[in-house]
Amino acid sequence: MKRTLLSTFTLLVAFSLYGQENTATYGDQSPVVFATQSALRYHNEVAVNEPIPEDLIPLLAGLLITNKVDQKKSDEAIAAWISRYNQLAGTISELGDTQRAQRARAALEQGDFLEVESLLGIFPEQGQVRSYFPNAFGSSVSTQGNQSPVVYAEVAEISYVMKKVIHYHLPEQLSVELLRELKFSRQKNKQLTGVIEMRDEAIARWVNKYREVEKLLANSPDTLTARAQQYFAQGKLDSTLLVLSELEGTKKQVAKGCYLQARIMMLRFSPAHFDSLNAEIGKLLRQSVTLQEDVEVMLHYGRFLAESVNDYYNANLVLTRTKRIASDTLTLLQIESELGFVQGGLQNTSAMEAHALEALRLCDAYQDQRDTILLSIRNQAYGFLANAYFQKGVNTQGNLQDKAGFSQAQEKIRQAIHYDSLCLAVQDTLDRLMQSPALWRLPNRFILLSNLALRVPTVAPFAEADIVYQEVLGYMREHYGQSPLNLVWYYAQTLLRYGGFLFTAGHTERAARAYEEAAELTSYFQPDQNISSYGALRMVYSSLVGIRLFNHQPGHALSETNGLIARLDDYIETGIYDGGNLRAELQQFASYLAFRTGQYTEGIAHAEGALKLLEAQPAPSVQLLQGYLSGLNLIAFFGAMNAIGSKDLEAAYRILDRSSALVDRTNGLHPQVQQLVKGQLLTIDIFRARVALELGELSRAKGYLNLVRAEVEGLFFQNPANFQPLSYQMHLTDAELKKKMGYPDAAMEVLVAAIRNHYQNSPQAYRSSVIHYYLLSLTGLLKLQEGSKEDRAEWAEALNEVVKSFHLTSSEIQLFNQMGSMALDINRLYRCEGMIELAEYYLGLPRKKRPDVTDIRFLIRETEALLAEDYKDYRSQKIRQQLRELKASCNCGL
Repeated sequence: MKRTLLSTFTLLVAFSLYGQENTATYGDQSPVVFATQSALRYHNEVAVNEPIPEDLIPLLAGLLITNKVDQKKSDEAIAAWISRYNQLAGTISELGDTQRAQRARAALEQGDFLEVESLLGIFPEQGQVRSYFPNAFGSSVSTQGNQSPVVYAEVAEISYVMKKVIHYHLPEQLSVELLRELKFSRQKNKQLTGVIEMRDEAIARWVNKYREVEKLLANSPDTLTARAQQYFAQGKLDSTLLVLSELEGTKKQVAKGCYLQARIMMLRFSPAHFDSLNAEIGKLLRQSVTLQEDVEVMLHYGRFLAESVNDYYNANLVLTRTKRIASDTLTLLQIESELGFVQGGLQNTSAMEAHALEALRLCDAYQDQRDTILLSIRNQAYGFLANAYFQKGVNTQGNLQDKAGFSQAQEKIRQAIHYDSLCLAVQDTLDRLMQSPALWRLPNRFILLSNLALRVPTVAPFAEADIVYQEVLGYMREHYGQSPLNLVWYYAQTLLRYGGFLFTAGHTERAARAYEEAAELTSYFQPDQNISSYGALRMVYSSLVGIRLFNHQPGHALSETNGLIARLDDYIETGIYDGGNLRAELQQFASYLAFRTGQYTEGIAHAEGALKLLEAQPAPSVQLLQGYLSGLNLIAFFGAMNAIGSKDLEAAYRILDRSSALVDRTNGLHPQVQQLVKGQLLTIDIFRARVALELGELSRAKGYLNLVRAEVEGLFFQNPANFQPLSYQMHLTDAELKKKMGYPDAAMEVLVAAIRNHYQNSPQAYRSSVIHYYLLSLTGLLKLQEGSKEDRAEWAEALNEVVKSFHLTSSEIQLFNQMGSMALDINRLYRCEGMIELAEYYLGLPRKKRPDVTDIRFLIRETEALLAEDYKDYRSQKIRQQLRELKASCNCGL
């Protein structure tokens, strides 16, 4: 009886917040905390071997609130939680592994049962604890340790938030709203999870909004608002909103009621109801400003439109109207600053600049120059001006012939850098004056530094820009550890820019080191439910892998690509993140690298793995279709090339058939791009013909080409720009077929016609898309050894011009930056084939008609330089054999 009476008494106190009004929190006098504490102490008195830490009382109290445990069931809920705690404590005491036992004990002292169960190697308990507290333990979902998508760090955050509720003297029920605020903050800031400083910032920001509403309610004298204030003080937001919705009377009173409802709804933001809640808030704010033109409300409405729903057009209208009726200098400052933000969203650089300058004029006239609001506005205005001047400079910098215009563009960029420096100076002042920790402003400082490093190289010599980059990176390297999950992305991004800066200047080894440093940071990019982590991983790895290929290291590139693929595996298999498309993209690239390194079996596996993942994905939207089809093109081509290398005919056609089926399921899905889909299906048919050719099935190859010929020519006739590469590819395959069938003259005619129709007679703008086919055509003509001496001399001269045009490092860097490392690497392979055929042609001429020996020596040495040891595909092996034979037979001083 004693147990029942005491429990009933304490739990009645605990849950009186659902029926009484005066439930403000004051330290340990919080009704829920006090009641939970009493229940725990009683249990300890009668039946406990292991005392439960006092620090866990806020956690248990928070669990009762956030899970809305029924008052009648609360006694059972507390008993179930305590029982499980003691069971786990007993199991830990029997554990032989001391280190694991210490970790499990530490997790238990945090109330993290899932972590304890994981460390003990026992299946998560699915009984009463999870049934009473599903928000923390996911009772309806089969969990897998702390990787369960349901867990989401709830236990730790409920405890943390409940302590904050007590600290800020808030009604306990608002712990639910604070938890929602943290989740919403994660949606906006993908790297917030687990960072205490950023959680504090998010909670402090929410509490500030709460205090503003509290003040607004206190300053409203009518009876209904007073009732609403009482409910608000209890944390009963639903009841508060209901009372305010009943406000009647003057337009001013109704307008105030609408505004207050909107402000309270902003405390309830939840990602799950983001759109509907935004719509309701917007409706209430619009109704309020329609009834009464109140500057405070209108400014708030303008901010809401601009920052919450990105409706810059209407935000501009509201804020401009607000500006006309505002008189207070600080309010005008806030309006000008917000208008600058809005014009930036509207991409109106001149208007953004004008508002920033007006804001600065008002700042200069303001009495208190050390006011933190004033300084924040000044900082933002400097940032707007920096962005505006830099954009103006970039937009007018392109014409190097116009010396006066170029000089003006450079001056605008220097002004942008000047404003960047002013931003940093104001940031220093804010750090000294503001009460909130400087750590909260570190992300902004990292952005400012990153902008500075980006802009300086556009106007400064290499040496000066290099020093700025090193100083910026030095600061980031020293400070990112203070809050790595929030700062590492800016640090990695700046390292990537620095790598690109060094790479373009020809310092490829230093660039590689910068990319490697960025790659070391990828351990902080933890793939979870957010795509941003994958994007960061891809950006870092693509830069690093790209420079490996640039530096002739395909084996190293393959190893790193496989490492990233392995990192994604667990998340895809458990379904936590649908990363199939990204993994397919990586496997497509790995298939290519496997081909170049002669690891054909691995290349086939990567191609088929990519296809398997894409088969499990839905058909893409029209916006993603082009990239989807391009990816399938590469998977099909390199999968088939690997199969050819391993002489696996079955695998080759299997990969092409599966690729074709994935393309075909988009057939008719998006009528506006039907030609694109048709072209891709025909491309795969041409790949089939190429496979048949390589494996000696000439009749089969001829059948595939006959099947597609008319349709390819039809598409080319309708749209030469888009389908020129497809038509050229078909002609190259046709020429190869005729050559293998024993008709070299016919093959020559096809290649000559292809060069004429698709390169020589096409507009200059079209040629860049088929120049590699032009190179292959000229190489093919010299291989055939047909045609007149004059024709062959003309083809050799043209081929010599093409291969040498790609020789300069600057040309290679341009191709790398425009089309990527794979395109550059393939181009190098085609150049090697062209150069070796050209060298053979020259050495086959009579001595008097040969070019200078240094030209022949250049072709052979350049080919050797591009064929590093890692390249072991069958095409590279064939070129090496030709090189050996040439060097043995010629007298070129090699």
